[in-house]
Amino acid sequence: MATKNQAAMDYAHWTARSCSQNGIDFHVVETTKSSVFDEIRKANENPNVHGIIFYYPCFGPTPGPDGSSDEVIREMISVRKDVEALSQPYRERLKMNIRLLDSPCMRRWRRKSLLPCTPLAVVKILEYLKIHNRCLPIGSRINNKTISVFNRSEVVGRPLACMLANDGATVFSVDDKETMLVQPCCEVPTDLECEDVIKLSDVLVTGVPCSKFKLPCDLIRPGATIINLSSFSNVDEERLLQVPNVRYVPKVGKVTVCMLQRNLLKLIYNFHLNKDLPDNQDLEDVLDLEHKIEIQSKSVIH
Repeated sequence: MATKNQAAMDYAHWTARSCSQNGIDFHVVETTKSSVFDEIRKANENPNVHGIIFYYPCFGPTPGPDGSSDEVIREMISVRKDVEALSQPYRERLKMNIRLLDSPCMRRWRRKSLLPCTPLAVVKILEYLKIHNRCLPIGSRINNKTISVFNRSEVVGRPLACMLANDGATVFSVDDKETMLVQPCCEVPTDLECEDVIKLSDVLVTGVPCSKFKLPCDLIRPGATIINLSSFSNVDEERLLQVPNVRYVPKVGKVTVCMLQRNLLKLIYNFHLNKDLPDNQDLEDVLDLEHKIEIQSKSVIH
């Protein structure tokens, strides 16, 4: 961690507490901008480290004079330890809707690709609310739903919009400059304004890091679902609850922490276990803990 951002520190606290409850060793390494790359190299090379999470922001999106940026950090973390699934190999597979790390015919043990934690938490919430139906074929699990995502960051908004589009939803990606229609593998410009897509949306996901931004509640359709990802409330809750049959999820942090642990177990399964050993207790332990965390994620949503 190379930031004093309060939201990042809260996230680290929740993660440490939840990991401790599940028997996962979680350590926060506090560092500085000048030494962050050395710390990541050490973690990449340490065989006792199975997952790395970096708390953004650090440098911001624009490279500094020495070329340092948050994007450089994301690409530096080993794909074998990228618990947030934000490095290029995972992002490219998500964009192309490739769900395995290997060709299905290449390995006996198929390695599933990882998905970013916060977007995955949103999908789990939609599943709990019966908006996403995992019993349907892949690509049609959110058919006939219009979803608008108010965030276009590389760590949350864009991967989330891509995941929703890959599962069949009509998805609009909104920021302060434009509104894009997100389709599998691409983004298409539209003439729609922010107000237009709010009126159309069955689900509104907000992740605007600003206390001044508020969804206009008078435009929200009855029965809509609103999910707030920001550390600020992006909606006037009192006015929102006057909208008939609206459903509101004010925070997703605890579900995100569950997805982080789920991704860690997938990394261990994919890269750190010999799954061909007979009576492999480590493999059994990983699968048992994955089932436990799946149950926990449902309980924290509830």
